[in-house]
Amino acid sequence: MQPIGTPTGAEVKQGAYLDHIRSGACKRQQEAALAVLALSSRPLTRHEIAELAGMALSSSCARANALLDLKLIEVAGTVKPAGVRSPRSTLRLTEKGRIEAARVLRELAA
Repeated sequence: MQPIGTPTGAEVKQGAYLDHIRSGACKRQQEAALAVLALSSRPLTRHEIAELAGMALSSSCARANALLDLKLIEVAGTVKPAGVRSPRSTLRLTEKGRIEAARVLRELAA
């Protein structure tokens, strides 16, 4: 039993997530994922996005899911890298995503 006034683990996680959103970190990570996809000549997995954007895999997955919901990216297919048990989805920009990625890249260049 928790003492009165002590937040639960779920409340702590929710608070940390809201802080992440308020700080702009989620937006920056989404923009990094868009930029990485825009600069790639082929669809990428969430693992590749994480590696190229310099973020944790969990962050890459969360940002990819948000970008899928916003219809900025779409699932292009699947790949099964050597030594991996299950296939991984590959992601690519939609037309709407290309427009947004171009804006992000212009801002980064300025």
